[in-house]
Amino acid sequence: MTALLDGKAGEPVPATPAATDKRGTPALHFAAAGDRVPVLEVLWSRGADAEAEDRTGWTALHFAAAGRAPAAASFLASKAGAWVGAPGPGDDSPLHLAARAGDGP
Repeated sequence: MTALLDGKAGEPVPATPAATDKRGTPALHFAAAGDRVPVLEVLWSRGADAEAEDRTGWTALHFAAAGRAPAAASFLASKAGAWVGAPGPGDDSPLHLAARAGDGP
């Protein structure tokens, strides 16, 4: 991951922490859904926006909550400052998603 971001992976252009897939989903969202805190830390420390939304309006914290990824959710909320009340489609916040999944307070 760091080699890609530093341009040392043989790629013609270094990767960016704000990179998205073809559907516009940021890399941070995939790391959050997979509960991959080390990847989240690298992306966030390199400038990835914890409040960035995908095309549906979900943030990385929505992905963590929906994916039942507690370590990622904790990192995003406490370290990266992601808003637990961020409205998504249908006004579902990450907190609503976590509570519905049985992971809320």
